[in-house]
Amino acid sequence: FRHAIMAYPQLIQPYIQRCKNQTHSSMFDLASAIYQDGFFVYIPDNIDFKQVIQMVNVVNTQNNLFINMKNMVIVGKNASLKLIHCDDTIESGNTLINTATEIFLEDGARVDYYKLENKDAKSILINDSTIYQGADTHVNTYTNVFNGGIIHNSLNSHLLGQGGNINLNGLYLVDKKQEVTNCLSVN
Repeated sequence: FRHAIMAYPQLIQPYIQRCKNQTHSSMFDLASAIYQDGFFVYIPDNIDFKQVIQMVNVVNTQNNLFINMKNMVIVGKNASLKLIHCDDTIESGNTLINTATEIFLEDGARVDYYKLENKDAKSILINDSTIYQGADTHVNTYTNVFNGGIIHNSLNSHLLGQGGNINLNGLYLVDKKQEVTNCLSVN
């Protein structure tokens, strides 16, 4: 994401400006202010991207970590994307991972967004995703939690044009002392 901002400011800055007046959670604002890095995906107008893009964040250290990430996805007019975003742990100390993700759909765009979370019991994972949908857009979200210490998912959709549609799906397979909170908002 840092590289994309420097390499393509004319593409990214209008989207950053577009959402500056939106109200976000304090953790979203924190991740946006002090992010270490994140991913950036851009699908141009009229591209039906057939392949699935998978973004994997893996923690493999015994160190205690506090990680802030900022992600941005832009899907152009009448374009489509399938995106899988995974958070996983191989080995970790106490970790807090705070992620802010913004997904922009221009008119007629279509997105399938899969969020897969498989963390250890010492992990705190905060995911705050905001989706901005233009006219005649279609979004399917699938949030799947397989394991984790404390997980908080917040998904906010802004339907900005007529004919927008969003389907919110989830599967949560946790036990013992694991805590999962899922908050959904459609405006």
